[in-house]
Amino acid sequence: MISHEVLKQALNPEALAEIISKYSGSDLIKTLVNKESRETAQYSMVRPKSINGIEYILCPVLSLFDEENSNEVGFAINVDQDHFDVYAYEHNHNNNESKVYSTLPHCVHKAVTLDGSDYSQISEDVKMTANIDSAILFINHYLADQALGFESPFEVFDNKLYQQLINRLVANGNNKKVADLRLDSLLKNYDSLDENDIMYENNLLRADAFLANFLVGCEDNIGSKGCRELIDLEKIKPYMQRLYTQLIKQGWLDSARDLMELSGVQPSEAVVQSGYDFLFKLGWLGYARDLMELSGVQPSEAVVQSGYDFLFKRGKVDLAKELMGWSGIKPSEAVVQSHYDSLFKQGKVGSARQLMEWSKIQPSEAVVQSHHDSLIKQGKVGSAKALMEWSKVQLKK
Repeated sequence: MISHEVLKQALNPEALAEIISKYSGSDLIKTLVNKESRETAQYSMVRPKSINGIEYILCPVLSLFDEENSNEVGFAINVDQDHFDVYAYEHNHNNNESKVYSTLPHCVHKAVTLDGSDYSQISEDVKMTANIDSAILFINHYLADQALGFESPFEVFDNKLYQQLINRLVANGNNKKVADLRLDSLLKNYDSLDENDIMYENNLLRADAFLANFLVGCEDNIGSKGCRELIDLEKIKPYMQRLYTQLIKQGWLDSARDLMELSGVQPSEAVVQSGYDFLFKLGWLGYARDLMELSGVQPSEAVVQSGYDFLFKRGKVDLAKELMGWSGIKPSEAVVQSHYDSLFKQGKVGSARQLMEWSKIQPSEAVVQSHHDSLIKQGKVGSAKALMEWSKVQLKK
């Protein structure tokens, strides 16, 4: 049977290395070959199993095992010549009953992509190889994640797959216990972090993102509403400020508002100001306005001035003008004069004139004199005269 043969190859490091080398030109190069895959699989109880007459390879998620009810959940792989599908499943060891639920659409992101726009024109042998290789790589990713977790230098298995797995178990199987188990496993990630590890900051951000995605759902996750209403929110209160930081950076302010209402915890002043700083530098002024409405906290003078400096340096003068309009804070003299100098050097005299009109700050004598002298040397007497007229600076003879 094909499931037995696929599993046999998935547990063979040499076969895995050959598959990875075959697709080394893609992002599959990030795959870690789990050289102890056979032992990991045995520990994780990975096995072929026929359920309702269909062959699957069951890949249990140990952190979601319900010991009280002897209930196992995980990914059920079904692969054949014309398909590679991953489903959510649960198996109860007390009564030996198994249930398979709907597919996890995100698994296609872990599948081998076939070149060519017309799938019908690809030979059956090529399709079969691609589907089998996809299943083998999926199992390897899963086993590496079970064995390494946060000790990996990068994410070997997609967190969205866990999110979708829980969605189906909760929605289809009414198994709400998995939400609590997943939360516990996510919070343990923080306990396992080592501040002396060179990957500490990366892993900390990953832990934050995983927890935020679990609570509010993943951006491209089909049918995901998140699990914030399924768990005890008291458990996450110590992590709330980290969550708000993540949600603001992703622009998920509606989710932040929902979390505030459910938990009763407000984002701190420091988190809000940091959020403004992040949003200003991206030019996301709409999100910044939403953040002010959400938090009731005005952006500070220092953060707004930093935003001006960043926007000016990237030539986003219109956004800087908009920032002044709604924040009520004018850009500082130093920031504006620095930008005049930059605009003059780029020959953008019209933009400099517009800046003066809305900022009400005239370019300094030193900046205008320098640019005037440069224009004269280039023989651009008319431009030099126009600069003197609109800048209203008395130039030295």
